[in-house]
Amino acid sequence: MSDTARAISTSIDNLPELLADAFVLIVSYLAPPERALFAIFDRCCNPEVRQLILSETSWETLDFGLLQEDVASNLTDNELSSILFYIDARHNVKTLKMNGCSGIVGYGLGPLRRSTVIEELELSIVRKGPQGVDLEQDLVLDEQIVVPILSSSLPPAIESSSLFVIHFPQHWRDNKNPVLTAFLRRGSSI
Repeated sequence: MSDTARAISTSIDNLPELLADAFVLIVSYLAPPERALFAIFDRCCNPEVRQLILSETSWETLDFGLLQEDVASNLTDNELSSILFYIDARHNVKTLKMNGCSGIVGYGLGPLRRSTVIEELELSIVRKGPQGVDLEQDLVLDEQIVVPILSSSLPPAIESSSLFVIHFPQHWRDNKNPVLTAFLRRGSSI
């Protein structure tokens, strides 16, 4: 076999690894929530490439407000759950901002249960309106689903909690649901 044939054969044998490296490099130009969305779609990458993409990103802050508005508003609970699962949000995410995610009911936050690292959670789902004014979107986020998930990150469910800032939707604050009121009372006594 000639040197050229050997080089071509070696290149072909290494093609999956070379493609994976190129793929990871290309994805590195995306914002973290875009990387996470990209990685959860099985058709675009195998588990090894997914792991490479996800391991190359710091997940301390996950801000869905960085997504295009139509992408964020169409994010589903299943997709959110997959993202939070794959990035091990329970142990990695300190700040989660759900801006623009108006289609989330709440069960997609499940992988955050019993998080000891989450510090800030933005649930008010705002978007920029005319002249840069923040507008709260109509949303389907359900207190009955979300509050128990958040409660699992407070004592006595865990020994100590790092959760200290939660931005609740305005209509939750206005309606004073008993579930939220009990959660706030419990949180203020810690």
